[in-house]
This record gives sequence, structure tokens and C-alpha cells, in this order.
Amino acid sequence: GGLYRAFLARQPEDPDLRHLLALALHATDPGPAWSELRRALALAPATPLYLANDAHLAGTDDAAHARFLGRALNLDPAKPEAHHRFGALAARARHFPRAAKHFRRALALEPGLLPALYDLAHLAADLNAVEAAILGYRRLLAVAEHADGLGAFGDLLKRLGRPMEAAALLTRLARIAPARPEVHGALGAALSEAGDDVAALVALGRALALAPASAEAWHVRGLILSKNAAESDGALVAAERAVLIDPEAAAPHLTRALAFFHQGRIREAIASRRAALALAPSDAQAYYEFLPFLHLDPDLSPEDQFAFRRRVHRRFSDPLTKAAPPHANDPNPGRRLRLGYVDDRMLNRSTHATNLLPTVEAHDPQEVELHFYTNLPEAMADDMTRRYRAVAAGLHHVGGLSDEALAARIRADRIDILIDVTSHLTGTRARLFAMKPAPIQVTMMQVGSSGMAAMDYAVADSILLPEDEPDLFSEKAIRLPVGFLFEPVADLTPPAGLGSRPPGRPPVFGSLNQLSKLNPRTLDLWARVLRAVPDSRLLLKAAGLASPAVRRRFSDFFAERGIAAARLDLRAWTAGYAGHLATFEEIDVALDCAPYPGMTTSLEALLMGVPVVTLAGRSFLSRIGAAILTPLGHRDWIASDADDYIAIAARLAGDPAHLQRLRASLRSELLASLLSRPEPVTRAIEAGLRHAWHLWCVGHRRA
Repeated sequence: GGLYRAFLARQPEDPDLRHLLALALHATDPGPAWSELRRALALAPATPLYLANDAHLAGTDDAAHARFLGRALNLDPAKPEAHHRFGALAARARHFPRAAKHFRRALALEPGLLPALYDLAHLAADLNAVEAAILGYRRLLAVAEHADGLGAFGDLLKRLGRPMEAAALLTRLARIAPARPEVHGALGAALSEAGDDVAALVALGRALALAPASAEAWHVRGLILSKNAAESDGALVAAERAVLIDPEAAAPHLTRALAFFHQGRIREAIASRRAALALAPSDAQAYYEFLPFLHLDPDLSPEDQFAFRRRVHRRFSDPLTKAAPPHANDPNPGRRLRLGYVDDRMLNRSTHATNLLPTVEAHDPQEVELHFYTNLPEAMADDMTRRYRAVAAGLHHVGGLSDEALAARIRADRIDILIDVTSHLTGTRARLFAMKPAPIQVTMMQVGSSGMAAMDYAVADSILLPEDEPDLFSEKAIRLPVGFLFEPVADLTPPAGLGSRPPGRPPVFGSLNQLSKLNPRTLDLWARVLRAVPDSRLLLKAAGLASPAVRRRFSDFFAERGIAAARLDLRAWTAGYAGHLATFEEIDVALDCAPYPGMTTSLEALLMGVPVVTLAGRSFLSRIGAAILTPLGHRDWIASDADDYIAIAARLAGDPAHLQRLRASLRSELLASLLSRPEPVTRAIEAGLRHAWHLWCVGHRRA
């Protein structure tokens, strides 16, 4: 700066010298630099270079920055960098059309200008112009391996439900930025969503090696491990590390709850869920995700559960329902109806998809047109998904859509009746149903009332929902001949040995239900059964029992009640469906859980010739076992209280000849019953839906 000052002493009116002095001072003394540049502009006000550098020196004063850039561009509009900078300022000021215009002008002048390519794509993504954003990011990455572009494009594709493509981009980013832990963490999350949990854990391992105090990486690791009940110990460790690092983050508490859930520690799981709610008291989705846990709480009465649901929906759902626009569906009561089934991500080989499929395949295509809206990624579709696709007018993978966008899609598809089949699962789209995108909304495969004003009907039989007990249901009932359908998913061999117990072997009680249903009341009831049949044993099989700590906890529980460890057979989950069913060949009597009975597990026991003892309670949920046994003609296995349950179990276990006859006959009874006949059940559903549609048409015409 001293040299320029010396020259200026001799030539004080030289604007170039003033400009050069300003640039020299800028790094160390920005105040005088700004003054010198303003003097240069006063001497030569129409110099684009001075104006452009004046904009640079404006610092955080965006208005001054934009003013000088605008003047520079008026004098020399062929400067691509200046157009890009002007566009960036406009975007910061939320003048989005002006920003896009200047980004495009910059690219017209210099097509490979990376900052303009990135900012134009990023702006489109922020404005939810998805196709424009995708084209923009692809244009950018065709020019260079742009780190921010790879990351932003990967994040966009992940949000759109395209995790495999996101993972491919993030893998490229990890190669060029191997020292950035957040990149490996994002890659791990994308790989997990794409179904490659092994590779996801490797990526997260790299993230944690670089940043061992990353709460997010620990949380995602715990989330991945929590998918597998056998990994619940590791999931719990990871989630608790995340909670310790960032105790104010709600998500790790949810993962911690899931790990407890897999270990059968229901009270701790619910406490963790409530901790997450306390950290996010205004998060509607957090409350929606909590609702499926309510029915697992043995300490919460049916009345309190229903009251809690109504409080949640009054606060978060009812305002959305009231704001929903009218429906423009054709009010013709006799026309073919368009049904929309909303699933989470279960429409591949799963218990959920298997149980729903008989109903779906029995629909009359002359009466209904079927659409499915699933969060299942396209890459995870399998033979079960193909069976759904075969009967559908549309099977839509909508995991990347927000609830608002999906509601608009359903309205555009002119769905007449929207059916929720995952209300008892996490990942529910309760907000979608609250927005009432279809004139009629129905819940199926539920474990009780949704409590949502926007849900019009519930599908149930008279056992699950007796006509004289409607007070804990906000929905009207569509009555079915039976509450469940069952279709075996594999070729079956006859039950081994026809149930004959080897001489000298004591009777074996058993349960193959998930540990989340095995609350202390249920386990205490089973301990009483074992004491009532002194030489009996108990076989439990669940994925969570792969954990030594979980097995010790169960052994200690029974030991405190006088049941020796030698009488317990605690097994981890069996690989393969045939191996799973074969376990029932070792069980004489299946013990049901309370208050949340088995569904598929009870039907599988009956399929293998094993009687099931269940305890019917006051709630919809607690009558599931009764709804399964009644159509088979075995109401004598439905207990009215704990003492009755113990007596039924002891009586069955003490009659080997009767058990042998049951082993030979139960399968044929099940497969011949209404439980295995989807046509009458589906016809009843269609008749109920048609009646509901007729009522809506009448009301619509009156309105």
C-alpha cells in the first residue's frame, strides 16, 4: 500500500491507482479500502471493474453488494461471474425468479460455470421443482465431480425414495472427500434405506472412526441394528451413545425405544418414546409414531388409550380435516369404485403382505379398481409385490412423497375409498388420512379404533367389535363373517408324528410371538401355568432371544417365580419358514399373550395342529385370539380370566390322546374354515364399502 500512496501523492486523481490501493488494503484494513474504492468510483463512475470490486468489498451488506453488481452488469452484461453473484444475492433475498434468471444468463455466457450450475440446481430443489433439480445436478456432474453437487443430489434422491441412486452418488463423494465423516454417515443412511445394511454399517464405521462423537452416526448405526431384533444389544449401545452425546435430540430416544421393544422391555420402550415426545412437543409425526405403541402398554386401560388417541388427533389431525377441500368424485352410487390401499413399506414378503393378500386377490374387478400406495422402494419389490401388482390398476412407490404431495396424488387419481392397512405399525401416514384425500376412509388390520375423526369406517367381525360395545370406537363398523384371513405361504408337509408325545417326555408349552408382546403380566401367567403342570416345560422362540442378556433376564424372571432354568427352552429366530413351522412340532400347547394376542403365530400353530389357549379381555385388541378360535369351533380354549386360562392349559397338556387327535385334525379344520376362505370375507368388505359409498353419494347430492 505504501508504494501506491507514494504514486497517489503525485497523481491524486488517477482512479486506477485508487483502485489498486483499495485492493491492496482490503485484506488488512477493509475500512480504508472501501473509502479508496469509493473515491476511485467517484473519479470513474462508469468502470465495471470498479463496480464489481466495490460489490466484493460490500461484505455482508447484501443490498449494497447487489446495487454495485447491478450497475456493473448494466455497463457490461457479458460477465458470467457477476450474473452468478447477482443471482446468489437474489436467492438469499428470496427473489427466486430473479435468481434463476441470472443463473441462466451466467450459464448462457459460460456453460461450464460450476457455481452457477450448482446454485441453479439447488434452487430448483429448494423450490421442489424436482425434475428441474435432477436435470440441473446431472448437468453439473457431467462437467465435474462437484463435491457439494454430489452431496445435494444424493440427499434429494434419498428424499424422493430413490436410495440406491443416492448411495451411488454418495459413494462417489466419499471417494473424493474421504476425510469428511458426515459424507460416510449420509452414505450409511442411504445404503440402509436401499436395503444393504452390511455396507451401511461399514460406511458408518468409517464415519465414527473420523468423528467418534457424532451423535447422528451413532443414531443411524443404532437404527440399522434395531431392524434386526437379534441385534438389539448393539442397537441399544449405539442409541445410548447418541443420547449421551446429544441428549436434546429426539431421534436417538426413538431408536432406543425400538431396541427395548425388541428385547421385550415394554415399559422402558414406552418411557423412551415419551422422552422423545417431551423433546419435540409440537412434532405431530412423533405423536403419530407413538400411537402404535399404546396397545403394548399393559398398564394403560382401553379407555385411557382411546382418550389419548383422541387428544392427539384433536390437536394435530382435526384441524387438517376441517381444512380439507370438498371432493369432486362422481357421485354415482352404482359405478365401479376406485379403492386405494395405503401401506408403509410392507408390500413384499412379510407377514403383513401375506395376511392382506387373500382379500386383495379376491376383489371383484367388475366392482372395484385397485390402487396401492406404498413406501416400499422399487428395488425391494419381490414375488409378493408382483402378486399385488398383478391385480392392481396402479402400484405406486411413493416413499419420496410428502403427505401433502401424496394427498394431492390420491385426489388426482380420483380414489373413492382410501384404506389404511398399517395403522398398528410405525411409519404410519396418519397426517395423510387427516387431510382426507378421499371421500370415504377405512381402517383395516387395526388393533383398535384410530380415534381419528377423518377415519369413517373400521372393518371387523362381531367378536372383535361387539355391537353392544361401540363406545371406544370413533369409526362405524363394516361387519365381516370373520376378523382374519389366513393363507399358508409355503407347501406344507403333514405335522411330524401326528402329535404323539414320546414316552416320558413332559408336556411342552410354547410361544413364538415377538418379545414385545411378552409383558410381565403374560410371563407371570405362564409361570403359573408351569407351576400348575409341575413337570412341564416352556419353549419360547423370538429374534430378541439371540441376546444372552435377554435370555438371562427371562431366566431370572421365571427363577423368581420358582421355575428352574432347566424347564425353559429359549431360542433365537429360525431361518426359513419351513424351519419356523417345524418348531411347532415340539410344542404341545401354544400359550397366547395378553393383552396383545398373537395373530399370524396363532394361525400358524393351528396350521401345525397345536391348540392355542387365549385370554379374552375387554378391548378390541385382546379379543384377537377369540376371533381366531371361534370360527374353528374351539371356544373352549378361550379363557375368561387368568384362573380359567391356567385350567384350560393344564387340561390340554394332561390329555396326550386328545392332543394327538388335534395334531391330525386342526390343519384341515383351519383350511376348511371361513378363516381360509377369502371370497365371503371380501364380498362382505365390498358390500360394506358399497353401502358406505351409497350413503356418501346421497349426502353429496343433498349438499
